[in-house]
Amino acid sequence: GKSRLASWLGARAHELGAATVLHAHHSAGGGPGEGKVAMLARHLRCFGLGGGRLERRLSALLPGDTADVEEAREVLRRLFDEDETEPLGIEDRHAAVRFVLSRLAQGGPVVVVFEDAQWRPDALRFVASTLLGGREAGPILFLVTVRDDLLAELPEAAVLVDALSDSADRIELGPLDPDDSRAMIDGMLGFQGGLADALVQRTAGNPQFAVQLVADWVERDLIELGTDGFRLRPGSEPALPPDLEAAWAERVERFLARQPSGADLALERAAVLGQTVVRAEWQELMKGEAVDLQVLEERLLTERLAVAAETGWSFAHAMFREAVLQRTRERGRGRLHHVLVAAMLLRAPRQGGDHDERLGRHLLASGQGERAAAPLLQAARERHQRGEIQAALRLLDLRLEGLGDAITPRQRLDGLAARVHVLIALGALDASVQSGGAMAELAATLGEPGLRCDALLAQAESRTQRGEGPAAESQAREALDIATRLDDPARIARTHTLLAHIADREGDWARAVTHLRESLRQNQRTGDPTRRAGTLRVLGRALGVQGHHAEALELTHEALELSRGPGGRLSRAHCLNALGEYARATGQAARAEVYYRSAARAYTGLGSNLAIFPRYNLGLLLTREGRFDEAWFALTATAQQCRSTGQRGMLAACEPALLAVAAGRGDWESFDRHEARARELFAPLGFSDPDFVEAAETAAELAFAAGQDFRARKARELGAWLGGLGES
Repeated sequence: GKSRLASWLGARAHELGAATVLHAHHSAGGGPGEGKVAMLARHLRCFGLGGGRLERRLSALLPGDTADVEEAREVLRRLFDEDETEPLGIEDRHAAVRFVLSRLAQGGPVVVVFEDAQWRPDALRFVASTLLGGREAGPILFLVTVRDDLLAELPEAAVLVDALSDSADRIELGPLDPDDSRAMIDGMLGFQGGLADALVQRTAGNPQFAVQLVADWVERDLIELGTDGFRLRPGSEPALPPDLEAAWAERVERFLARQPSGADLALERAAVLGQTVVRAEWQELMKGEAVDLQVLEERLLTERLAVAAETGWSFAHAMFREAVLQRTRERGRGRLHHVLVAAMLLRAPRQGGDHDERLGRHLLASGQGERAAAPLLQAARERHQRGEIQAALRLLDLRLEGLGDAITPRQRLDGLAARVHVLIALGALDASVQSGGAMAELAATLGEPGLRCDALLAQAESRTQRGEGPAAESQAREALDIATRLDDPARIARTHTLLAHIADREGDWARAVTHLRESLRQNQRTGDPTRRAGTLRVLGRALGVQGHHAEALELTHEALELSRGPGGRLSRAHCLNALGEYARATGQAARAEVYYRSAARAYTGLGSNLAIFPRYNLGLLLTREGRFDEAWFALTATAQQCRSTGQRGMLAACEPALLAVAAGRGDWESFDRHEARARELFAPLGFSDPDFVEAAETAAELAFAAGQDFRARKARELGAWLGGLGES
């Protein structure tokens, strides 16, 4: 199996002194000790430390008092300290982990094993951003194991696995063919012919199944040495289990049969805690039970069913834990175990990290869906703040599923309020408009004007991105009336920023600047740096369109600095895209390409569909540079994503850009199709942009140069028509 091969590679590299080996486990429910941060904390002997103990340990690891060293120590403190009130955002965590790995790699090669990474897309995203982002971290081998039979149920992980396939070697672990399977079985003990044939047939090329069966027979003393190899002892005819799951189930029962009373409860509760078991939590769960946990742990380690860890132990194989959990469910004890874990987490002081998520999941699994709602909502908000947007959406779905028909109007409203912000960050515009509408109605019914204002703003923001300017402005002005009556500076500022966006899309930059200056004034009342950063960035865009590039650049860099905090991930991506725009406008093509690609990676790292904007801009840049094949790839992917997410305005924008690319590639059939589609899609939108006009004019010039005079005239007419839309 993949786990055994990964362990073998790590052990072999370590025993040869060829590499430093780090191993991170992941499981469906998550838990303490899992993931890349816990992996590094264990390796650096920082796991479980906090306060002064952690600071002293980091001072020993990174001695010195230069500004760079002090900054590195502070970042690692925030990374490892579970009580940190301002945890690092996702990109900062990735950067901190990359920093540690690069320091380790200075002493020689490093092997990083991410086990069962399909359960944590963040692990896959980290590898993707490191490999695809061109970040030099040193001689590091990433060994990532994934169960492809689960990817159909985990679309986010599936997309990331596909993205990695072009930059990594992909090793499919299918069944061994009969000859190799026979060679492996013969190589273990040298069985006599008939017995070896039976093993080959039953295990069907699954090496782990074969190892489990043979190990079971050896353990039970069922085989002896015959004349031509090993054979079953006379009178012993063990039934062959039908599959690997059954083999593990039998292994669990045999292990427990040799243990004292109560060991089954202890093992089941350990499995409920997670793939990695923190010893202190296990002991807390087993208080009052007459079970010697130290002896049980030693026996698990001795029989290689567990692996020692810094603060406890881990199940040696995920299928062993799954077999224990299945046993728990069959005996009807799963709910009780989850109740006990939830009670333990409720008694414990709230820590950072995934405390609320763990609590919510255990409450949900114990049948307490209503009590799970609050911690799951808080966990979703924390995930969103850290930039883990897809994970936030999954938690909101889990909360809704747990509440079921018993959901109250207030609980539904709280969930919708969190959901609309997540959907906008994802770029799921149709869904955000729909959720915003439901939220607005419910907020009015419950007498919550502030939340009704938020709902109207969410709908207006989504409609703006879909190119529905009049409807967006109507909702934004209704939201402004509510925010003004409430004298809520944060909502007033957000509304003025949105109205500036709408004016910007209509080409009324003077009106946009007026709204933005009022937004800045209101933001000063709130003292929120992230909101101020957003306003500065949009103001910079408005000034940049009017040709004030120096002032626009200064404002955008200021916005970028204000977005350095843990809640500024999305704002930082916006700023990078804006900096690319200024670089393109001032003829700095190489710099613009770097900014656009960085912005696309930042959005993708957040799991956001807003990556279409820098990819579209990159397509325009590549077209201008004459790199038509690269531009075609970027723009086609962008158009496809626009269709799937309801981005009507950007889908229309892709057509004149693809028109220019088709002319550059001499693909005149596609040229005709994109020219017709551009008119069809822009007609109901009623807005334009200088980029669209420039793309059409570029298409005209390329067609004329290729001797396609008629098509050149059609493209020039399209450009004039789009210019007229912009003026109106």
